[in-house]
Amino acid sequence: SSLIYLSGKYIEGIKDMDAYHKELTLRRISLEIENKIAFYSDLVRFIASTEDLKNRMKKGSEELNKYFSYLNQIFDTNLIWFADKNGKIIACSAEYRKEMINNNVSFRKDFKESIQGKLSIFIARGIYTKSDDIRISYPVYDKGNTVGVLVFQFDIGKSFIKELETENVCVMHSSGGVFIGKQELKNRMLFSPSPEELKKVYEEKIFGNDTLLPSGFKKINDNLFEDFKKQRWQIVKHEIMKEWWLVSFLNLSLYEKFKGISYIVLLILAFISHSFAIRSLEMLR
Repeated sequence: SSLIYLSGKYIEGIKDMDAYHKELTLRRISLEIENKIAFYSDLVRFIASTEDLKNRMKKGSEELNKYFSYLNQIFDTNLIWFADKNGKIIACSAEYRKEMINNNVSFRKDFKESIQGKLSIFIARGIYTKSDDIRISYPVYDKGNTVGVLVFQFDIGKSFIKELETENVCVMHSSGGVFIGKQELKNRMLFSPSPEELKKVYEEKIFGNDTLLPSGFKKINDNLFEDFKKQRWQIVKHEIMKEWWLVSFLNLSLYEKFKGISYIVLLILAFISHSFAIRSLEMLR
């Protein structure tokens, strides 16, 4: 009984240690993302306030396009663009220029915040580019008036591309929808959000034009669910910004299997030791 108890505690300790290591990985990735956000936030503020940008704006969109392509290359961003005060994109870096130019983004949360004078940080899937980016936007002023919004986008997935498969790391919205992850989890809802929350997700186009589908998982509690194979999974998560989490998954069925095997082995050993004890007593008697 003591050995069975101790083996159970030992396996629980291994599980907790594995969960802790996953949490450390998420913290490291989160720190990389936070550092990138801080860097690009300072950069977009600086570029938006320079006379160089305003002079190029006066020369026309062709000059702005060249400038944004240059910045996009040297700062390793995914996309840089500028929208006027009505939300119409008038200039963009080269890679997605054809898809982006002349589209209207006034419905986006980040544009609405920045046109009001705020630095906005927003995670979303591109409606036109289909890329999964963090968008950092800031208003551009000319003679005290807001003339538009400058946006820098960088690919959030680049920060943990190795861990995506090996550690099963995902980016999950507070609605439970998996934004970035393995193909079988992407655009799946791990949990069932309220109708109000789901409506907000679609209105803000957080997942672009994609539809969120049920995962088929059974929610046990906020950090535990059961998949369609009846395997139980623990969610290890770390918040990267409001409404967004980095998550990883721990297969609890493996530890339960180890417990079962250890109990069987210990019972067999107990039976064998009991048999030897009986024989020894018989010999002594």
